[in-house]
Amino acid sequence: IQKKYDMVDFSSITAKDRPDLYEAWINNESTPFQHSSIVKVFDEIDQLQVEKNFFDYGCGKGQIIMMAYYRGMKKVGGIDLNKDCVNAAETNMKELGIEAQIICDDALKYEDVDDYNIFFMYNPFHAKIMIPVLHNIEKSFARKNRDIYIIYGNPFYHKDVVNNTHF
Repeated sequence: IQKKYDMVDFSSITAKDRPDLYEAWINNESTPFQHSSIVKVFDEIDQLQVEKNFFDYGCGKGQIIMMAYYRGMKKVGGIDLNKDCVNAAETNMKELGIEAQIICDDALKYEDVDDYNIFFMYNPFHAKIMIPVLHNIEKSFARKNRDIYIIYGNPFYHKDVVNNTHF
């Protein structure tokens, strides 16, 4: 895709590029999802018998949002704290003709996810943020009952998730 579209950029943004942002978050740099398992993840999502609205926490430059769109998700969106990433994601979506809701905000504070039911996280947070974010999804479920699916890669905090949420 990057070869076909000159303006599309899914490259990494590292701590070296943005030490102001990543100084305390070295393990959470914006890097494109490169694992072949993502195809299997989307194959599993395809099997769900629900309307599919996909939200990516820590969306970076939007690579997974793009993939979700091309895999037929009805609505796609994501959030990232890094304004450089959000700007790149917006440019990428515009260049590819993808209508997506891209938010630059703190995931701890952002609760407007009632229109989504599939949540993707590729190790975007440590447990002190992950648990409140999941609680925000739980509050969204209380406001709007629906089947919710949470997909997260590199589940470093799986025990925290299981012990501290309804998921």
